[in-house]
Amino acid sequence: MSQKALVLQTYQPTGSVIETFLAECSDISFHYEKTTAKVIQQLSLTAYDYIICCEHSPDDTLNSLEQLKRAPEIPFDTRVLAFSYDLERSHKEQALALGVIDFHDINKIENYSDFFQQGELVSSGTILLVEENEDDARLLTSLLEQRGHIVSCFINIELAYIAVKQIHYDLLVTDLFSLSNYLNKNQLISTINTVVLSNHNK
Repeated sequence: MSQKALVLQTYQPTGSVIETFLAECSDISFHYEKTTAKVIQQLSLTAYDYIICCEHSPDDTLNSLEQLKRAPEIPFDTRVLAFSYDLERSHKEQALALGVIDFHDINKIENYSDFFQQGELVSSGTILLVEENEDDARLLTSLLEQRGHIVSCFINIELAYIAVKQIHYDLLVTDLFSLSNYLNKNQLISTINTVVLSNHNK
């Protein structure tokens, strides 16, 4: 099945990196917009696998990313890719603060199709989810179960700690607030891999 990418590129794409995308990624369906408002409008109408921000200036790309990250229409499982020229460490740190880890220097890219490779699903596992917000808990549980995992969900990390003593889990997924509260009282056991989620940019 063809993947879909929504591209935000405000400058005129003359000799654009997007032309390279098209040449190397023929199985990707690209839709282009020139403003963040249009991108947000598109997201409310159609589901996309990727959102791509591509500007000549890293600061312009970061500005677009900041506007996009404020939009509630971005689905949880849509991957955001950002591209620009002459990136410095500070640019990547700013992108990371916005929750975007895929910020790439166009000058250093050898193969664009690598960004769109769908990884094989890992074998199913047991996941311990700690999430106080019921809506977030339902969403995360649904996404993980769709990928074949068995999810046990708790509203606080103390209850999760008790469960870990009785059942083997492959992964603990918790929010930063719950984890920090727990670490103030006890040392988190080291036998379980942990993913910490946060909706705070800092």
